[in-house]
Amino acid sequence: MSELKEKVLSALKEVMDPEIGMNIVDAGMVKDIKVEDGKVTVYFRPTSPFCPLMRYFALVIERKVSEVEGVKEVEVKTVFP
Repeated sequence: MSELKEKVLSALKEVMDPEIGMNIVDAGMVKDIKVEDGKVTVYFRPTSPFCPLMRYFALVIERKVSEVEGVKEVEVKTVFP
């Protein structure tokens, strides 16, 4: 795993799901992280397709990841099984 990807993963562990009281990484909501030339794409799976916090998560993920040194661009993609 690249150093930048590890930093992004660490930042995402600070994003908590208030409904289950667990961070989104440990809750299995982060399905993948792609890093290419400073562009980071986070593939996020909410607990349900009707999750009322979906927009909140996208905004918080984008903010947290953009704060990581070396990240130039962030994209959050919501995925469903």
